[in-house]
Amino acid sequence: MRPRVIGSIFRRDFVGYFSSPTGYLFITVFILLSGFALYWRDDFFRDNLANLNTLNGLFPTLLLFIIPAISMSAWADERRQGVDEILLTLPVRDSELVAGKYLAALGIYTVCLLFSLSHVVFLSIYGSPDPGLMLANYFAFWCLGAALLAVGMVGSIVTDNLTVGFILGALFCAVPIYCDERLARALPDWLGFLRPAFEAAGKGIGAVPRFEEMTTGAIPFSSLLYFAAIAAVMLYLNLVLVARRRWSVPLFGAHVGLRAAGALVALASLVVMIGRSPARVDLTAERLHSLSQVTHEIVRGVNPGNPVYIQAYISPDVPRGYAETRANLINLLREYAALGGDRIRLNVIETRRYTDEAHEAEEKFGIVPVKLVDERGGRTEEVDVFLGAAVTCGADEVVTPFFFRNLSIEYELTRSIRTVSRPPAAPPASAGTDAPGDERAQPNRLKVGILETDAKVNGGFDMSSFRSLPEWELARELKHQYEVVTVPSKGPYPGDLAVLVAILPSSLPQPDLDQLLAYVRRGKPVLLLDDPFPLDIQGGAASEKERGAPRNPFGPPQQPQEPKGNINDLMVLAGLRWDTAVIAWDKFNPHPALSAVDPEIVFVTPGNGAREAFNPHELTISGLQEMVFLFPGCIEPRGTPGVNFTPLITTGKNSGGLRYDEVLARDFFGRTSFNPARRHVSEGRDLTLAARITGTVNMIFIADVDVIGSQFFAMRREGLRRAGTEHIQFDNVTFVLNCVDQLAGDETFIELRKRRRAHRVLDALEAERRVFDEQQLKEQKEAEDRAEAELKRAQEHLSEEVKKIEAREGLDETTKEIMVAQKQQVEQKLFDQKKQQTEDEKERRINESRARANREIERIQNRIRRSGTFVPPLPALLVGALVAMLRWRRERGLAAGDRWVGGRTGGGA
Repeated sequence: MRPRVIGSIFRRDFVGYFSSPTGYLFITVFILLSGFALYWRDDFFRDNLANLNTLNGLFPTLLLFIIPAISMSAWADERRQGVDEILLTLPVRDSELVAGKYLAALGIYTVCLLFSLSHVVFLSIYGSPDPGLMLANYFAFWCLGAALLAVGMVGSIVTDNLTVGFILGALFCAVPIYCDERLARALPDWLGFLRPAFEAAGKGIGAVPRFEEMTTGAIPFSSLLYFAAIAAVMLYLNLVLVARRRWSVPLFGAHVGLRAAGALVALASLVVMIGRSPARVDLTAERLHSLSQVTHEIVRGVNPGNPVYIQAYISPDVPRGYAETRANLINLLREYAALGGDRIRLNVIETRRYTDEAHEAEEKFGIVPVKLVDERGGRTEEVDVFLGAAVTCGADEVVTPFFFRNLSIEYELTRSIRTVSRPPAAPPASAGTDAPGDERAQPNRLKVGILETDAKVNGGFDMSSFRSLPEWELARELKHQYEVVTVPSKGPYPGDLAVLVAILPSSLPQPDLDQLLAYVRRGKPVLLLDDPFPLDIQGGAASEKERGAPRNPFGPPQQPQEPKGNINDLMVLAGLRWDTAVIAWDKFNPHPALSAVDPEIVFVTPGNGAREAFNPHELTISGLQEMVFLFPGCIEPRGTPGVNFTPLITTGKNSGGLRYDEVLARDFFGRTSFNPARRHVSEGRDLTLAARITGTVNMIFIADVDVIGSQFFAMRREGLRRAGTEHIQFDNVTFVLNCVDQLAGDETFIELRKRRRAHRVLDALEAERRVFDEQQLKEQKEAEDRAEAELKRAQEHLSEEVKKIEAREGLDETTKEIMVAQKQQVEQKLFDQKKQQTEDEKERRINESRARANREIERIQNRIRRSGTFVPPLPALLVGALVAMLRWRRERGLAAGDRWVGGRTGGGA
């Protein structure tokens, strides 16, 4: 093909399109529709993220209108005007003609995308989007459009009517967009026998799954080849149809049809072959789709003479929600094998239920299928899915029974490889006898002890409820990396512990607490978690231990319990001041979908208004994105000489503390409920929720036990399932595991564990919301202070009236008592009425303040919607207006003056 000829055809169509204002009007409509798709869906502000996710979901459907509008004139308009006959008689090859017209259409579509980059500009104004992810999104837009343009041109070449060309182009483009499981579900019941075939075909030719994979920031070569294959085959079909018009040869159509079918089969085979390759380009800022440097070092550090064996049991078919997870797992396993060479021996086993492979997985490694909900053939059903792996080296093994979609596959695999291949560690010189109940020795693992407390982290039997308690998720997670032993509270403590984990030490009796004090005093590394109000531990509140919880007077008699120790002794030793009866709260909440939660559910992010919400100088916490605490306590330093206090996590400035009795109210039967009238008055300072203490002691203290509850492990695996919260991820588990690693002196996985997509919120909107929260707290405090003042004045008036009666002379005591009682009765009624009026007025002011803040936030959101939708199309509209004006002036200058109505010469009336 001759580039000069192709360039001439390209310039003719491309320049012709943009020499008319109609082209710019089309671009304006395209940007306007994409703006509506991006900003006007509820998901945009509910997710509160600076990305294009809301547009990505609708973009393939949007192209059903955009692509045919571009491609319909490629051939149909030429035939309508009769220009195609001239083109076919020119010394131009058919391939040059098709290539020139396709490149012109692709150029027009590319200009449309360039004008739509104004959406990225607006996201940058209101937040901090990931530049690499934005590039990947637009590249996915371009690839999908490039493939569909070739499809749309086929609809244009078979007709000379623009409207018919548009309709045919839309129908042809709908095949790769909608040819997936949705098409199979749309089949009527009487065609149900075809659903499996349609599902299989959809997996092979469906464009949307490949498009969605590219919008995550990873650009697989298989997806690039897929879009290139669609474009190549459709362009070849264009070439065939053009040649058919040029030549009238018998059986020519059958001949080229067979050639097209052969090309299609060859390209489909090539797509399948290269689709097995894990090669891809990672454009995200966090590089989440590429193996980290830590992984490279660990894999290369494996002894080739003692290789690591990875046996992965993977189902061939998984629900659509797990298709990406399965593909990522297989790709990463291949990357590990390629990186490790002789150091890593990989065996990926296709596993189905009730097969020998399934039996082997369960018997050897305890890998069993997980039931997942899937929609197949128009029905919702549960399917058994295998997605687990066992990593072994010698006699040691680490098993990941199932890779849930939110788990970091790289972290799980790399940690397993390091754990089983780590050289044996020499025990400390001070090693003593292990506590009773230890598992078999694993000399290549560091030892972590979990102290026996009322938390029962290692499971056990609860005498108060007469039920067995399961082992905590934390203990199971630590066993993937450490040798975990149970440490009896009465002692003796093992001498070879890398770190001791003590959860709820305030529940220990004084003799057991003294054992812990002695251990801490020796400078041993200890991770402490305690709580003024642990939600998941019955009767475990440290604040109740101070005064004893009231009992149900009509309930069964309680067995006397051993008195609890004085936790303040431990706090004094650690140089901490902790009021066990104070529960921290914070008004900051970055999630509109969770706006109904209580302020005692404390969200902590770098944008909560604190100077350093996450200490950037501490390895355990720096780089984390969000944590949540459930009714936590707060701590501060005592200033003890020789003790260094380093805050790790702090609340924002719209926070404070409430006494335990202010948060909870008890009835006569000892039942507790939250006090709806509790006052949240900001203290105007940051509260410390977790801190590291060094010097004479070596400790990390976290003032919340629920921070590591089982629900956070479930969220870490599968995320939140409530609508609008799918993107929310909390770093609670990561933080606690990092603390254990740092105290144990093994910091290998800390940075790897932190790797996840950055939670890039709309910062400008968050800043406005914080201002409204501060104003609302201020107005709420003013309303409550005004109510208290009114009640105080009413109480003082009642007291003055009583004093006046008591001061009157000439009345005997009986009369005074009667008059006082009558006055008190009258004034009490007035006081009660005044109190009710005051409370109603206070609630009205608070509700007005809250409604005003919500209206302001809604106003800002509507401003963002309007500006983000109607401002980006303006450049294209202005350029189109300029082109129209220049074209009008040029045509006016070329025409004779007397041909214009109202012209300068004598042609006018």
